[in-house]
Amino acid sequence: MSPIDARQFRNALGQFATGVTIVTTFDDAGRPTGVTASSFNSVSLDPPLVLWSLAKSAQSLKAFQESGHFAVHVLGQDQQDMSNRFARSGEDKFAGVPHHLSPEGVPLFDNCAARFVCRTAYQYEGGDHVILVGEVIDFDTADTDPLLFHGGHYKEARQTAAEDDTGATVDVDTATFTEDFLSYLMARAHFQLSLPVAQLRRDWGMGETEFLCLSLLSLTPGLTLSELQRRLEHTGRLPEPETLEHMTAQGWVSCQVSATGEPVYENTTQGRELLVELLANSRLMDEKASEAFTPTELAEFRAYLRRLVAHLDPEVPSLWSN
Repeated sequence: MSPIDARQFRNALGQFATGVTIVTTFDDAGRPTGVTASSFNSVSLDPPLVLWSLAKSAQSLKAFQESGHFAVHVLGQDQQDMSNRFARSGEDKFAGVPHHLSPEGVPLFDNCAARFVCRTAYQYEGGDHVILVGEVIDFDTADTDPLLFHGGHYKEARQTAAEDDTGATVDVDTATFTEDFLSYLMARAHFQLSLPVAQLRRDWGMGETEFLCLSLLSLTPGLTLSELQRRLEHTGRLPEPETLEHMTAQGWVSCQVSATGEPVYENTTQGRELLVELLANSRLMDEKASEAFTPTELAEFRAYLRRLVAHLDPEVPSLWSN
C-alpha cells in the first residue's frame, strides 16, 4: 500500500460538511482561552457526552487538559467573524467580544445556535491530536441557522422544500386556486414590491405604461413609438400615440422628428428626476425584501428568476439592447 498523501487526505476529509464551533476554557491563571474547532461530535445521550479534538501543537492544549471544564459553542451563520477570530493564534481573542463566565469559570458567548457546558470526562491520544470527551452539565439552543464548513469554505445551511403533496394548485371547474399557485405568488410579490411606487405615480397622474416608457428611455434614449411598443410587448402595456402626447404635454419627455419623419422620444430633465425618485423608492423596497434572505439565498433566488424569465419568453428583447 502506498503512503497516504497528507494534503489529499485533508482535502478528502474536507468533503464531509461540518458545523463550526468555538470551544472555550480557562488557563491556570484564570485567563479565558478559546479555539475554533470543527471536530465536535455527540457520543452518548445517557450519560450526555460530547467530544472534540485539539492538535497537540496548539498553545491552548495545556489549558484544556488541566482546567476540568470547557464549553462548546455551535456558531450561527452570521458568526463567521468570530470563527475567524478564534482560529488565529497569538492574540487576545476575547478582547472586545462580549462574554460571561459559567459557575465553573468557563467563558460563555450568547446568541449561538447551541451551547454545551461540559465537565472534562476523558482524554485520549489520537495521533497528532488529543480527543477530549466532555459530560454535558448545561446546554441551551437558539432558533438560528448554523454556520457550516465544507471544502475549505464557509457554507450556509439551507432547508430544502418538502415535496408538494397538496395536489393541484388550480381548480378550473370552481375557479379557485391555492396559495401555492405560482402565478398568484409572483403577482402578489410584484404588487407588494411595487406598491409604494404605484402610489407615488398615482399622485403624479402617471400610469404604469408611462412609467415603463420613462424607464426604457432612460436606458436607451431616442426611441420611436414602434420601438417602445416592441420592447414593451411582453408586459401587456403598449404605449399609444396618446400616451406619448400626454407625456410630452406633462414635460416628461421631448419629441424630435427623425430623418425618416418619425417622432423620436427621450426623457427631459423633469422626466429623469421623477424616474430617479421612483427608482429610489423601488430600491428601498428591494432592500427590505432582501432582508428576508441570506446573501446565498438571494443570489440563488435571482438566478431562479432569470432562469424563469428566459424559459417563459426567451425572445423578449433586452432592455439594454439597441
